[in-house]
Amino acid sequence: MKIDEHVRTAPSAQNALDVFQDEWASSMPPESGLRAGDTTANFYNDIRIHWGGGVLGGFEGKSVLEIGPLEAGQTYTICRLGARSVTAVESSPRAYLKCLIIKEVFGLGNAHFHLGDGVEYLRQCTESFDVCVASGVLYHMTNPIEFLDLIAPRSDRLLIWTHYYDFEILDAMGLEAKHFRRREITMTARGEAFVGYKNTYADTRNPLFLGGTHEYSCWLPRPTIERALRLFGFTDIQYNLEDTAHPHGPCVTICASR
Repeated sequence: MKIDEHVRTAPSAQNALDVFQDEWASSMPPESGLRAGDTTANFYNDIRIHWGGGVLGGFEGKSVLEIGPLEAGQTYTICRLGARSVTAVESSPRAYLKCLIIKEVFGLGNAHFHLGDGVEYLRQCTESFDVCVASGVLYHMTNPIEFLDLIAPRSDRLLIWTHYYDFEILDAMGLEAKHFRRREITMTARGEAFVGYKNTYADTRNPLFLGGTHEYSCWLPRPTIERALRLFGFTDIQYNLEDTAHPHGPCVTICASR
């Protein structure tokens, strides 16, 4: 199906998903019987969200800010875990439309999706949330330190999943020479300097591209992420689900709270 074609079959949830046929990154919940993306990737029952929710006191009755919902898979999980409300900000128009489809297909009435840049949203936001979630976002930022500085005042509980920079791991995988080449980016926040490493994207025009809003991003070493979180007031930082063999580079799930 193409987005500018009329549908000649009876209405169905599958028709809605097929608007973006062959463009979904995740499979749908198995019990739904719906077909979408890679059956090995299931963002709709995400262990990172389950673990983070457990560490941060659960999502039941909580207000949640989610930056970068992508296909609303983790939004779906957060809603199913009882969140009172989810405010989700997505910068990709295609991903935003996918989120609206998921909201309608699964009846996520307590989730509200907004199309716009997450950093610009945070610059203007004065609202507080019980939990902030940023999964698959930090390593797509050109200034990830600024992002952490902006999101820190919005909640005392933060859940992050991110890739991080480790020269030896990336070099062994062949990713250092392909994307990084040790090009340093220096950022400052609250009087301190932080160093990250420039990652150049391969193909931003591909409809399956899941990267950021610029031609490059900045990856932070894991110790640098922790140093920034502590500077911004988070005193309890826990790690889990680390994968140093991930095909796109080492990654980890982080819970930070005050």
